[in-house]
Amino acid sequence: MSENPNDEVWIDQFKKVGKSASLWQQSARHLVCAANVLYHRELRIPREAGIAPSGIFIALMLYGLALENLLKGLLVARGLEATSTGHLSRKLRHHRLRLLCQETGIDISSDEADLLEELQRLIESAKYPFGVHPRLGKARRGIIVPTDFKLTFALIDRVEETLREAAPDRTLERIDLRSLCVDDEGTAQRTQRSRQSGLRPRPHPN
Repeated sequence: MSENPNDEVWIDQFKKVGKSASLWQQSARHLVCAANVLYHRELRIPREAGIAPSGIFIALMLYGLALENLLKGLLVARGLEATSTGHLSRKLRHHRLRLLCQETGIDISSDEADLLEELQRLIESAKYPFGVHPRLGKARRGIIVPTDFKLTFALIDRVEETLREAAPDRTLERIDLRSLCVDDEGTAQRTQRSRQSGLRPRPHPN
């Protein structure tokens, strides 16, 4: 047992929040919010033909992380114990999106399978300036704008709807995720913290 009584509070809180499908969904929406703001900002920056601004890759990484949270939330909604041992389950400590789709029964097309491989690569390496290893012997698919964003949002919408069906009383209401945190012109806007958007403060022990 920890000598600091507050540690026990944190451990108990950790075990509880991992069971909440809506918190996994809420985390995904925070990521979508940030990605939307960055993506629309980058689209307004003049660039050479065929060259995407670096922020585009970070935005797609954030969308990929949102999709990952929704897929893991779906596993939790179906009974996976995420944090009951006091540690995040090994089944959730990875970024293999194709495997998560397989485990959750989300059917994907060949184009979506290729996209998920690219999203996994971005999640694992886009936070670094040069990735985590050279891609020796592999042809890099690259990012296709705006096709990949349309595919990614279609997946996000499909997985969130499946999550909502799996736990109708324990998930957030349907909203237009494409407009989350941006207006019709793609300008960042204040979003009211509400149950509808899911953009609320994270749980914190007293």
